[in-house]
Amino acid sequence: METAKASLSLGDIEKTKCTLQEVIEQCRSFKDKLPAYFLLALTELTRENSKESYSICHDVLTQFGENIPQAYYSKQIANMVEKTMAMVETIESDADLLDMKEMDEQNTLLMDFYGIMTTSAGFARPELRLFLICRKIQLTMNTCSLCIESIMSFIQFAATLCVGKKDIEGASRLGKVAISCFKKRYHMVMNARLICVYYSYVAFHTVPLQSCADMLRFGFDASMSAGENAVAFFNAVYHIKTALAGGVRLPTLLDKVDYYLGMAVTYQNKIANTYLSIFRDTISTLIGKAVSTSSIRNSIDAPIGGLNPTLTTIYMHSAIKAYWQGHCEMCQFQVEKLLKSQNEKLRKSDFNPWRWEDIDSMMIEFISGLNSFRLQRMRKGNSSRCKISLVPKNAIKMLMTATSHSSWNFRNKVHLLEAEQFSFQNNHEEAMTSYAAAIRNACSSKFIHEQGLACELAGYHCKKNGDLSGARSFFEQAKTCYTDWGSQLKVDRVTHELEAF
Repeated sequence: METAKASLSLGDIEKTKCTLQEVIEQCRSFKDKLPAYFLLALTELTRENSKESYSICHDVLTQFGENIPQAYYSKQIANMVEKTMAMVETIESDADLLDMKEMDEQNTLLMDFYGIMTTSAGFARPELRLFLICRKIQLTMNTCSLCIESIMSFIQFAATLCVGKKDIEGASRLGKVAISCFKKRYHMVMNARLICVYYSYVAFHTVPLQSCADMLRFGFDASMSAGENAVAFFNAVYHIKTALAGGVRLPTLLDKVDYYLGMAVTYQNKIANTYLSIFRDTISTLIGKAVSTSSIRNSIDAPIGGLNPTLTTIYMHSAIKAYWQGHCEMCQFQVEKLLKSQNEKLRKSDFNPWRWEDIDSMMIEFISGLNSFRLQRMRKGNSSRCKISLVPKNAIKMLMTATSHSSWNFRNKVHLLEAEQFSFQNNHEEAMTSYAAAIRNACSSKFIHEQGLACELAGYHCKKNGDLSGARSFFEQAKTCYTDWGSQLKVDRVTHELEAF
């Protein structure tokens, strides 16, 4: 087993698999084989063989007597969530968890396999992920005992509560209680797996994006130091995603994603390589550079295994790139592809997947809302205009809810959408007030990219209303912001506007 662990930590996947298969064949008892099965499931997940990883965990848990359904539908999920919610609501503080005894060896093994299976299900069987999370919580609460995977299950359930902004306050409370319990009970600063789920899916609703990104970067470093490279790369993926939304300087971000990509190749982590390649393409586009290698382009054009999460990310980032490039029709096209793929998935499975929402889901609402104003101006008299006009209203409503939990992350976005709405309605004074608020709040939150965007859009508004002096001032401010962000693409666009004066 030690040889297999060493091989996995060094990125030698084939040697790891061969060693584990030998261990499984040599061990006589099922119990003795369990550590090898666990590491094999983790290895398959790293290689992007999520179905195989899921299957290994399913076989092991079935032999333990666990009953895992082949399918789980909306009504069943709703009932299970309700029962689990009743259990979770009894947890008022970390003391309620700290009072629990340590979980026995067999149940801890069950929880560990459920942990790997939950991650695999996110790719292979997303309709069953919530069932697996609820099952882990049931095991914990019914036995009144705790292990690290128990704490993970509470954070994962908190991520579920964030879906559709159903209960951000409750999710935040549960997540903080779980994190606090972990630190006190296990006397560790943090666990990389907990960091990944908490700061990717829960914390950004209340914690500044820059702080979330810093913690995810720490999660990568900590897990690599511990030889847990599979966990490390999940942290790397979400670090880049969150840092991009947080306005980190683009050249700095490009250097970091190239470092992560190099490590992903070394450790043969295909999942990380695919997602990081998508992000690299976005960052390079925003900087104004062409993608440097055909391998990255191929990775984006031909998503591995046709995984829905991968396709979702491609559509989202294609829309984001198109918006910043000024291609509003292409942006709308990619958003529609995203919505179509999600709707087809719902119809196909007759199931509400309670798909976890990371910061990209918020950013696409924001971008789509802004883009809709451009489309409405272009499509005057077009029958699709009425449908498009609903987009910014929905975006404002959603982001206002988000703002009630984190003014830092979302207030400027609401102001900018409102400014564009007032501008579209030819309400000059209200528009100027909202643009100023958007600029002020973006600056306060250190979102240099969105500060530049607010200045740019304010410049277009002034230009439309004949205030050329105001337009020039705003375009100059936008150019400064975009220069600081490192986006030559946007600097060139604003410079073109300034040259017209």
